Amino acid sequence: MNTEPPEGDDLHRMLVSMKQNVLERATPHPKRRRVRPGIVIGVVGLLAIGTATGAVALSLSQQEQPTAAPTQSQQPEPAPSATTPTSAPIT
Repeated sequence: MNTEPPEGDDLHRMLVSMKQNVLERATPHPKRRRVRPGIVIGVVGLLAIGTATGAVALSLSQQEQPTAAPTQSQQPEPAPSATTPTSAPIT
């Protein structure tokens, strides 16, 4: 086993290979855009459930409010006058 440092051509080849390794790691690789359908489906599902729950809660809260019963307006009956007989004459 050779324990001496490289010299000449061996040193040059070693330096060139080290530079190539550094440059390969330094170049940015194009990022692949991953489409994650599971996350998208989950978010859409949660939004749908939230919307449905809100609609149900809104309809229930509107039903709980007591509705006012229609008031019947009673017109006062006219007082019997002297010209109108209250009963038929007995003959």
